[in-house]
Amino acid sequence: MSYKHNLVKIEKEDLFLLLKIRYKRNYKDIQLEGMCDQSPLFLETIEMIRNYDAWLSTLKFGKIETWEAYETMASPNRERINQAILNLCYKSQLLPEWNGLEIPALRKVIEYSTDVFSKVGFEEKKESNLAKLFNDYCWHKQVFIDDRDLSVQTRLDESLIRSYFSIHEVLQPKIRKDKSVDYKFSLSKTEVGDFKYFNNAIERLGKLYILCLDIGLYASSSNQQDYPELLSKFEKEINCIKQLVDQTVNLVSYLLRVEPMQAVGLNLHFILMFDGNFPISESGIISQLELQLREVPELASTNYVIQNWNDGVREFVSKHAVGPINKRNLKARYDCWYWVYSFFYSIDQVIYLNNEGFSCTQDIVKKLTTPTKPILLNLSKEQQELEVVKQTRLKDILDLFGKKKYLDSKHLPDVALDYLHIVGLVSLTTELLQKVSCFSKLSTDRTIMLIELFCETLKIDQPKLFNLVHPPSYNYSSKFYYKSLSRLGRIWFSLLNKLSEDESFLSVAKLTTFKSKNLLNFLHFNETCSGQLLHLINQPISTDTIRTIEIILETFKHRLEEDTQIKQFKELKGRFEKLQKYADFLFEKDVFVIRLHLKFSSINGVLGKNDQSKILTEFLRVGRSAKPLCWLRGYILRWDRKYDGLEEANLYADLTLFFEYELIRNMDIFEAIEKYLKSFIDRCNRELPEEKQTISNNAKDEMSDSNQTDDKDDKDDKDDKDDKDDKDDKDDKDDKDDKDDKDDKDDKDDKDDKDDKDDKDDNKTKEPKVKKPIWGNSIKIVHSLEQVLISDVYTELAGFSLKVETVDTVMKKAFKKVYLPYICYLDLFSHLDVSDPNIKRFTTGQDPNLRVKRKSAKDIEE
Repeated sequence: MSYKHNLVKIEKEDLFLLLKIRYKRNYKDIQLEGMCDQSPLFLETIEMIRNYDAWLSTLKFGKIETWEAYETMASPNRERINQAILNLCYKSQLLPEWNGLEIPALRKVIEYSTDVFSKVGFEEKKESNLAKLFNDYCWHKQVFIDDRDLSVQTRLDESLIRSYFSIHEVLQPKIRKDKSVDYKFSLSKTEVGDFKYFNNAIERLGKLYILCLDIGLYASSSNQQDYPELLSKFEKEINCIKQLVDQTVNLVSYLLRVEPMQAVGLNLHFILMFDGNFPISESGIISQLELQLREVPELASTNYVIQNWNDGVREFVSKHAVGPINKRNLKARYDCWYWVYSFFYSIDQVIYLNNEGFSCTQDIVKKLTTPTKPILLNLSKEQQELEVVKQTRLKDILDLFGKKKYLDSKHLPDVALDYLHIVGLVSLTTELLQKVSCFSKLSTDRTIMLIELFCETLKIDQPKLFNLVHPPSYNYSSKFYYKSLSRLGRIWFSLLNKLSEDESFLSVAKLTTFKSKNLLNFLHFNETCSGQLLHLINQPISTDTIRTIEIILETFKHRLEEDTQIKQFKELKGRFEKLQKYADFLFEKDVFVIRLHLKFSSINGVLGKNDQSKILTEFLRVGRSAKPLCWLRGYILRWDRKYDGLEEANLYADLTLFFEYELIRNMDIFEAIEKYLKSFIDRCNRELPEEKQTISNNAKDEMSDSNQTDDKDDKDDKDDKDDKDDKDDKDDKDDKDDKDDKDDKDDKDDKDDKDDKDDKDDNKTKEPKVKKPIWGNSIKIVHSLEQVLISDVYTELAGFSLKVETVDTVMKKAFKKVYLPYICYLDLFSHLDVSDPNIKRFTTGQDPNLRVKRKSAKDIEE
C-alpha cells in the first residue's frame, strides 16, 4: 500500500473507535463502583452518539420512507428498519444531564424538530443543557427512551414505530438541505492551514517527535454537573499548565483541547510537536512536568493525573503515528496526521464542551524552534553568557520607536483612505477625553487608527517584516534591523509600541459601542495570539523567529480578506452623496437643529424596529399638520441600539430635526415636541370604538373641542341655520331644474332617481369610520424621549441645540465635514440585525426635488 502525505480526513468509524478507547468504561462497571451519578459519559453513550450520527446520514442520503410505505414492505426490509429504530433506543441513565455538554447529532434532531416541539410545549431555543432537553423531548413523545433491557427486546411496539416515522418524516426534508450532514467529516480552514504548517515543519527540520498527553483535573465536589462552572473554576489551573508546557525545551508547537472525561472534572488533551533532531524521552518529559506542577502554588490543592496517550495510539491503532516522525517515512507522516491531528480537528463534530466564555480548543500554538546562535567555543563560560545576553531581540527594535513617529497612509487605495477618514471621525468618541475642533487635523498615531492602518496595509501587502538581503545574523545591531523594516513591519512595531504604552486600550475597546470589523478581528487576533507574540518578541532574532511571526500575520491576513467592509463602504458612499444634496436644501434657510433619542415600548418591553418604525412614521406624518412639527424643514433618522449595561441593548431612533428658525425663534422646541408627542401617544392608546374623530390633516382638527366657548357655539348654530336655509333654496331650484329635465329625458330621470334612492339607502346603513390603534388593539404604547448633544467630541457642534444661519459658513462646513459623514457611516461600526430587508435603517426627510409647497405659520390656525 502506498502512503501519500496529502491532506486526509479521518473516517467516522475510526474516530468512534478512538472515542471508545478513550471512554472505555461502561455503565455496569461504573455502577459497581457507585459512581454513575458522577460520570457524564459511558461507553454506551459513545455508541448512542454513533447510532444517531448514522441516522442523520440515512435521513440525508437514504430512501424517503413513510409509515404507509412501511406497512407494505417485505419482511426483511421491515426487520432492517426495526433494527435501526432499536439502535436509537437508549436508557435514560446513559445520557446524564450535564450542562454544557454538546452533541451535534442530538442538537440537529432538536433544531429540526421544531414543529414537533410546538405540540408538546417546548420552546425553540438553544439551551446549554442539551441532554436534559433531549431526554425531556423523548419522554414527552414516548419515543427512544426505554429503560427496559434492550438486549433481550426483539419486537417493537407499533406505537413506537409510528412515533419514529412521525419524527422521521419531519426531519428528512430538512436534513437533506443541511450541507453539514455527510458521510465524512467536514474540513475547516484552520485544519488546512495547520496541515501546511505540519508539512513545512517536518520539511524544514527533517524529523519531528510527537507526544500526546492527557492531564486530568478532578473536581473536589461530586455533585457538580455543570461544565461552564468547572471551566470557570479551573481557568487559572489551565493557564498555569499551558505556561509550563510552553516552556518545554525543544518544543516547536502544541495543540490543546479541553474535553470531558468519565469523572467530575476536565481533561486537557495536548499534542506536543518537538524538534526530532534532539533526544526526546517521553517519560522524562512527563516526570519533569509533574515536578514543575508540584511547585506551582495555584495547583497545590488540585487533584490531577498525567497520562501518556502515545501508549494508547501505539497499542490500538498505529505504532508509527506518534513518537519520531521522519521526513522520508511517508507512512509515519500519513498515520500521524490521520490518527493524531485529524482526530483532534474532527472530534468537535461529534462531542465537545459548549462554553462561550472559554475557548475549549486551542489551535496550533507555533513556538520558536532553535534560534540561530553565534559560535562561542573560544570564549570563557562567563563571556559566553554575556554575549548571549547581548544578542539582538525584537524587543530591542521596539524600544527604538519614539513617541513622535508618524506614519503616512499614501500607499493605500483611495477608497481605503476615505474609509480611514471616517474611522478617524468615529474613533474619537472612544479615545478622546476632551473636545477638539472640527477643523483640526486628525492624529494618525492614535491606537485605533494604527490598528486600522495596519489591517488595511496587511490586506494589500505581503506579511513581511524586514527587507533583508542576507539572513539574520548575530553581528547585526538593533539599529540595522530598525532601518531594514518593511512598510508593514514599521506599522506593526509602531502598533506594538502604542499598545505597550496604553495598556488599558484593549479593555476600553471591547466595551465601546462602535467597533469596525477590522477592530473586532484585531481584538480576536490579540486574544488568541498575544501570548505567543510576547514570547517571540523576547527571543533573539533569527530566521525562525521572523518566519514564525510572519506566519501568524499571514493567518490574520486571510481572516481580514474574508471581510466585506470596504465593499459596504462603497455602497454607503452613494447614500452620503444624496445626504449632502439634502443638506444643501436644509441650509437654504436659517435652521434650528436638535438631536433626540426616541424609543417606543410596551408593558412587554422595548418594541422591535418594525413596530417602532410604524409608530414613528405616523408621528412624523400626522405631526406635519400640527405644532411644532409643522415648522419642520427636514430630518435625519437612523436606528441604533443603546448599550446601558443590560444583557440586551435597547433599540432606539436617533433623530436629528431641522426647524425653520424664523418660525420657532421664541419657542422651547424640545418642550413643545415632548408635549405633542405625549398627546399623540395618548391618542394612540385610546380605545374608543364609537369615536368618530380621526387624526385630521390640519391644525384645527388637532385642537381640542373643549376649548371652544359658548358664544362660539351659538355663532356656529346660527351659521348652521343660515347654511341650511341656503341649502333649502338651492334644493328648490334643483327640484325645478329636475322637473324641466324630466319632460325632455324621462328615461334618464328614472335611472337617476333609482341611483339616488340606492345612495340614500347606503347612507343610512353606512357605519361611521373608527380610527384603529396604530399598533395593536389592546397594548399600551410607552415612549421615552431624550435630548442629546449634537456631538460630544467637536466643539463647534457641542450643544443640545444649534442655530445654523445661511451666512454661517463655519457652522455649515462643520456639519458637512463632520456630522453628516459621522451619522451616515455609523453602519460600518454598529451592527444591527434587521430580519425584514424592506425596513430601512437610515432615512431622511422628503427629497427636495419631490417636496410640495410648505405651509406658513399664518396658515396654522391657533
